[in-house]
Amino acid sequence: MCAFLIECNLNVIECKFRLGNISYKNDKYDEAIKYYNFASDNGYNKGECLFLIGECYQIKQNYDEAIKYYNFALDNGHCKSECLYLIGECSFFIGDCFKMKNNYDEATKYYNLALNSGYNKARCKINIKECQMMREKIL
Repeated sequence: MCAFLIECNLNVIECKFRLGNISYKNDKYDEAIKYYNFASDNGYNKGECLFLIGECYQIKQNYDEAIKYYNFALDNGHCKSECLYLIGECSFFIGDCFKMKNNYDEATKYYNLALNSGYNKARCKINIKECQMMREKIL
């Protein structure tokens, strides 16, 4: 009986994660955040949930929260050291958030981290150049 209850609980948690994905695809980001938080709080794909919450906040233009959750994803195993692509992806998106906040120095720092991890070198170089141009324009 106990094993059955554990399996049912895992199914509920997985369903919440999938409901988060459906909400995300339907542009219902607040709802998606709620489902991803539930799944994460219950240990289901914690790093991935945190990463997806970061994406939701980025789309909602809440860059501070997006940065926070992308960093949580980095710290909680979504972006493990052996998976440079995911480290690059998180770093690139953090760079995007800083760029949108007009913090070009921090954006460049994170684009360089993404570049050094091998993540989409062309996009990283373009964004680094854009940040450089924006800094020069401000000065």
